[in-house]
Amino acid sequence: MRIQNLIIAVAAVLLTSCAQDGILSVREKVNEPEQPINFSIYTDMATKAFPANAESLTSYHDQFVVFSTKTSTIDGTVLSVFNGDTVYSKAGSWEYKDLRYWDKQANFSFVAISPSAKYIIYNKTDNVADASGDYVTVAGGYTLVGTNLQDGTRTTEVNKGFTGENGKDADLMTAQKNNQNGATHDATVDMLFNHILAKLNVTIGKAKILDTMNVYIKKVEVLGLDDHGTYAQKDYNVTNSGWSSSKEDGSYKLSWEAENTDGVLLNSGTTNGLTYTPGAPKYFIESLVMPQSIERDVEALRLEYAINDQDYKYQLKFKYNDTLKDINQQDSVVLRAVFPEFMDRNKYILKLTIDPEAIVFDARAAAWTEQIDTTLIVK
Repeated sequence: MRIQNLIIAVAAVLLTSCAQDGILSVREKVNEPEQPINFSIYTDMATKAFPANAESLTSYHDQFVVFSTKTSTIDGTVLSVFNGDTVYSKAGSWEYKDLRYWDKQANFSFVAISPSAKYIIYNKTDNVADASGDYVTVAGGYTLVGTNLQDGTRTTEVNKGFTGENGKDADLMTAQKNNQNGATHDATVDMLFNHILAKLNVTIGKAKILDTMNVYIKKVEVLGLDDHGTYAQKDYNVTNSGWSSSKEDGSYKLSWEAENTDGVLLNSGTTNGLTYTPGAPKYFIESLVMPQSIERDVEALRLEYAINDQDYKYQLKFKYNDTLKDINQQDSVVLRAVFPEFMDRNKYILKLTIDPEAIVFDARAAAWTEQIDTTLIVK
């Protein structure tokens, strides 16, 4: 028994000695618990490192996929950390399965795509830190189908619903790369997302002159747009699209049509004393648009509406030639453009106001053509 106790005592001394000689766990070495990698997600539209106008990604999507690699500061080994893993919004935070932890002796790089990597991929997932990496479309490019989130009853945008699933268009978003030092990492990996398509909204209201009239919208269509494109984010800047667009489906259009024959009634304004407030315009189209230039006399909006029981049709070209009179009373042709182009990351709002010129009558009677006088003397 004494020999057994002696062995235990010697073992205890040896263990203590080892600890004193500097044999420490990784956790002890940095004097803090291992920290899981957490995310904080915003769009480019907050505080911290995000732009002042940033908003939560949940305004548009509840998930994204992330790619990440780490490079060892010891021997330069590159290892995968995330490989298209889905991160979900849950109870105000972002969660993913199987927590990953910070490596104190490695540098990390993160990129992400929302809502999924079904249509857009990052082509350097083997080493996200590689500067040659880029967000690009999958083989074959991406084709829009014309999803419209509006039903003609709302006065605000919907935003959420472009999921890319069940036959819907996807609000494709890519995140700016985030590089982190594993030893001095931020509390959260802040991913700032950008919309890489364009969006077009069409709203319609009516002028004060029609406040006592019933104005119904029956049909709205946007025709002539390209619906297909291939994308490389490195080609994008504020004056140049990252997309190369084309027409895939000749019948492609953005459209809304009333479910009943009457249509949707526009809002009337209100008067409070001397102050008049127009009725809130209603949204009829909220659709994603392939970034593209606008061709003359090609892209157009068509509108069908009714004022009381009278039907009307209206068409507006997005780019057209207009003949004007200059100061010398000579005809001159001027190129007009509602929108010169649709650019990545930009939202376009076409605000229509029904403001007709009433048909006004005036009536007069023409004088008799001739007046023949005969004078008779009666005796």
